[in-house]
Amino acid sequence: MDEFVTEAALYLLEHLDLTEVPAPSSLSAEDQAAIDADRQELDELKGMWQSQELTTREYREMRKTVEARIQALQQKMIVRPTVESWTDSPAPTPARAGQL
Repeated sequence: MDEFVTEAALYLLEHLDLTEVPAPSSLSAEDQAAIDADRQELDELKGMWQSQELTTREYREMRKTVEARIQALQQKMIVRPTVESWTDSPAPTPARAGQL
């Protein structure tokens, strides 16, 4: 069974057609503005830390929060191929696994 699973995975990967995978969408103007504001906030936090208005611990905690917001917004742009696009071609069956 392990050999079949390996062969089936290899078959799918070899025959995966990524030409129709949608391109990542761009962020909305609102999301991009939020990212820009968060980046500006990071710059301000860094300045406050450099001038010793914030302790290193405070700076790291605040930076972590702001970076998490940026990452959450940027993840909207990630596009992954779906399983449906993989199943358009015939997958190997146990009888065909040895023919691959």
